[in-house]
Amino acid sequence: MTATRDTVIALVLVSFGAFVVWEASRMPRFEHLTVNPYTVPGLVPAFLGASLVVFGLVMLARAALAHRRTPQTAAEAEREPAPTHSRHASHSRHASSRRLALTLVLTLGYAAGLVGRVPFWLATMVFVLAFILAFDGPGARAGRRVPRLIVTASLQAAVVAVAVTLVFERLFLVRLP
Repeated sequence: MTATRDTVIALVLVSFGAFVVWEASRMPRFEHLTVNPYTVPGLVPAFLGASLVVFGLVMLARAALAHRRTPQTAAEAEREPAPTHSRHASHSRHASSRRLALTLVLTLGYAAGLVGRVPFWLATMVFVLAFILAFDGPGARAGRRVPRLIVTASLQAAVVAVAVTLVFERLFLVRLP
Protein backbone atom coordinates (compact mmCIF):
# COMPACT_ATOMS: atom_id res chain seq x y z
CA MET A 1 0.00 0.00 0.00
CA THR A 2 2.83 2.41 0.78
CA ALA A 3 4.43 1.89 -2.63
CA THR A 4 1.12 2.71 -4.34
CA ARG A 5 0.70 5.82 -2.21
CA ASP A 6 4.29 6.85 -2.96
CA THR A 7 3.64 6.38 -6.68
CA VAL A 8 0.61 8.67 -6.58
CA ILE A 9 2.42 11.32 -4.53
CA ALA A 10 5.46 11.12 -6.84
CA LEU A 11 3.29 11.61 -9.92
CA VAL A 12 1.62 14.61 -8.31
CA LEU A 13 5.02 16.10 -7.42
CA VAL A 14 6.41 15.56 -10.92
CA SER A 15 3.29 17.03 -12.53
CA PHE A 16 3.20 20.04 -10.24
CA GLY A 17 6.96 20.62 -10.62
CA ALA A 18 6.68 20.48 -14.41
CA PHE A 19 3.78 22.93 -14.28
CA VAL A 20 5.85 25.32 -12.12
CA VAL A 21 8.80 25.10 -14.55
CA TRP A 22 6.45 25.74 -17.49
CA GLU A 23 4.85 28.76 -15.84
CA ALA A 24 8.23 30.11 -14.70
CA SER A 25 9.50 29.92 -18.27
CA ARG A 26 6.58 32.11 -19.35
CA MET A 27 7.46 34.89 -16.90
CA PRO A 28 9.03 38.05 -18.36
CA ARG A 29 12.82 38.08 -18.67
CA PHE A 30 13.27 41.81 -19.23
CA GLU A 31 15.99 41.30 -21.87
CA HIS A 32 15.13 44.66 -23.41
CA LEU A 33 16.11 46.30 -20.11
CA THR A 34 19.47 44.45 -20.05
CA VAL A 35 18.62 42.99 -16.66
CA ASN A 36 21.06 40.63 -14.96
CA PRO A 37 19.89 37.10 -15.90
CA TYR A 38 20.17 35.99 -12.27
CA THR A 39 17.47 38.46 -11.26
CA VAL A 40 14.68 37.49 -13.65
CA PRO A 41 11.42 36.72 -11.85
CA GLY A 42 11.08 33.12 -13.02
CA LEU A 43 14.53 31.86 -11.99
CA VAL A 44 13.80 30.75 -8.43
CA PRO A 45 10.38 29.23 -9.22
CA ALA A 46 11.94 27.33 -12.14
CA PHE A 47 14.68 26.00 -9.88
CA LEU A 48 12.16 24.94 -7.23
CA GLY A 49 9.91 23.33 -9.85
CA ALA A 50 12.85 21.44 -11.33
CA SER A 51 13.78 20.26 -7.84
CA LEU A 52 10.24 18.95 -7.34
CA VAL A 53 10.49 17.08 -10.65
CA VAL A 54 13.87 15.53 -9.75
CA PHE A 55 12.83 14.47 -6.25
CA GLY A 56 9.45 13.27 -7.53
CA LEU A 57 11.26 11.08 -10.07
CA VAL A 58 13.51 9.70 -7.32
CA MET A 59 10.42 8.91 -5.25
CA LEU A 60 8.77 7.30 -8.28
CA ALA A 61 11.84 5.11 -8.89
CA ARG A 62 11.88 4.01 -5.25
CA ALA A 63 8.16 3.22 -5.38
CA ALA A 64 8.70 1.18 -8.55
CA LEU A 65 11.45 -0.81 -6.82
CA ALA A 66 9.15 -1.39 -3.84
CA HIS A 67 6.40 -2.61 -6.20
CA ARG A 68 8.88 -5.04 -7.73
CA ARG A 69 9.75 -6.47 -4.31
CA THR A 70 6.13 -7.16 -3.35
CA PRO A 71 4.80 -10.71 -3.84
CA GLN A 72 3.34 -11.28 -7.30
CA THR A 73 1.24 -14.36 -6.67
CA ALA A 74 -1.09 -15.60 -3.98
CA ALA A 75 1.33 -18.46 -3.20
CA GLU A 76 4.15 -15.98 -2.61
CA ALA A 77 1.84 -13.82 -0.52
CA GLU A 78 1.05 -16.83 1.70
CA ARG A 79 4.76 -17.40 2.30
CA GLU A 80 5.25 -13.79 3.39
CA PRO A 81 4.73 -13.17 7.11
CA ALA A 82 1.50 -11.34 7.87
CA PRO A 83 1.94 -7.72 8.84
CA THR A 84 1.63 -7.16 12.55
CA HIS A 85 -0.44 -4.33 13.89
CA SER A 86 1.19 -4.00 17.24
CA ARG A 87 1.62 -1.21 19.70
CA HIS A 88 4.81 -0.37 17.81
CA ALA A 89 2.83 0.45 14.66
CA SER A 90 0.41 2.72 16.51
CA HIS A 91 3.31 4.31 18.40
CA SER A 92 5.05 4.92 15.08
CA ARG A 93 1.96 6.64 13.65
CA HIS A 94 1.62 8.74 16.80
CA ALA A 95 5.30 9.72 16.67
CA SER A 96 4.96 10.59 13.00
CA SER A 97 1.95 12.80 13.73
CA ARG A 98 3.85 14.54 16.53
CA ARG A 99 6.80 15.20 14.20
CA LEU A 100 4.46 16.62 11.57
CA ALA A 101 2.77 18.88 14.13
CA LEU A 102 6.14 20.05 15.45
CA THR A 103 7.31 20.79 11.91
CA LEU A 104 4.18 22.85 11.26
CA VAL A 105 4.57 24.79 14.52
CA LEU A 106 8.24 25.56 13.86
CA THR A 107 7.65 26.52 10.23
CA LEU A 108 4.66 28.75 11.00
CA GLY A 109 6.55 30.29 13.90
CA TYR A 110 9.40 31.11 11.53
CA ALA A 111 7.21 32.50 8.76
CA ALA A 112 4.63 34.34 10.86
CA GLY A 113 6.52 35.05 14.05
CA LEU A 114 10.14 35.72 13.18
CA VAL A 115 10.48 36.82 9.56
CA GLY A 116 9.86 40.55 9.34
CA ARG A 117 10.21 41.12 13.08
CA VAL A 118 13.92 40.37 13.43
CA PRO A 119 16.68 40.45 10.80
CA PHE A 120 16.27 37.62 8.28
CA TRP A 121 19.62 36.01 9.09
CA LEU A 122 18.72 35.87 12.79
CA ALA A 123 15.24 34.47 12.11
CA THR A 124 16.74 31.79 9.88
CA MET A 125 19.43 30.92 12.41
CA VAL A 126 16.88 30.59 15.23
CA PHE A 127 14.60 28.46 13.05
CA VAL A 128 17.36 26.07 11.93
CA LEU A 129 18.73 25.79 15.47
CA ALA A 130 15.26 25.09 16.91
CA PHE A 131 14.57 22.53 14.18
CA ILE A 132 17.83 20.65 14.77
CA LEU A 133 17.43 20.67 18.55
CA ALA A 134 13.79 19.59 18.33
CA PHE A 135 14.47 16.61 16.08
CA ASP A 136 17.99 15.58 17.14
CA GLY A 137 17.63 16.53 20.80
CA PRO A 138 15.86 13.39 22.05
CA GLY A 139 18.58 11.14 20.63
CA ALA A 140 21.31 13.34 22.06
CA ARG A 141 19.69 13.35 25.49
CA ALA A 142 19.57 9.57 25.46
CA GLY A 143 23.27 9.40 24.61
CA ARG A 144 24.19 12.34 26.87
CA ARG A 145 25.67 14.31 23.97
CA VAL A 146 23.66 17.49 24.56
CA PRO A 147 26.58 19.98 24.80
CA ARG A 148 28.05 18.65 21.56
CA LEU A 149 24.65 18.81 19.86
CA ILE A 150 24.16 22.44 20.93
CA VAL A 151 27.57 23.45 19.57
CA THR A 152 27.23 21.63 16.25
CA ALA A 153 23.61 22.72 15.80
CA SER A 154 24.59 26.34 16.47
CA LEU A 155 27.38 26.14 13.90
CA GLN A 156 25.10 24.54 11.33
CA ALA A 157 22.40 27.14 11.96
CA ALA A 158 24.90 29.99 11.57
CA VAL A 159 26.31 28.58 8.33
CA VAL A 160 22.84 28.02 6.86
CA ALA A 161 21.66 31.50 7.89
CA VAL A 162 24.70 33.20 6.36
CA ALA A 163 24.56 31.09 3.18
CA VAL A 164 20.83 31.64 2.59
CA THR A 165 21.13 35.37 3.28
CA LEU A 166 24.11 35.79 0.96
CA VAL A 167 22.58 33.73 -1.84
CA PHE A 168 19.36 35.72 -1.80
CA GLU A 169 20.97 39.13 -1.35
CA ARG A 170 24.06 38.76 -3.57
CA LEU A 171 23.09 36.19 -6.18
CA PHE A 172 19.35 36.76 -6.57
CA LEU A 173 19.52 40.44 -5.55
CA VAL A 174 16.50 40.05 -3.28
CA ARG A 175 16.19 42.46 -0.39
CA LEU A 176 15.36 40.43 2.67
CA PRO A 177 13.29 41.69 5.60
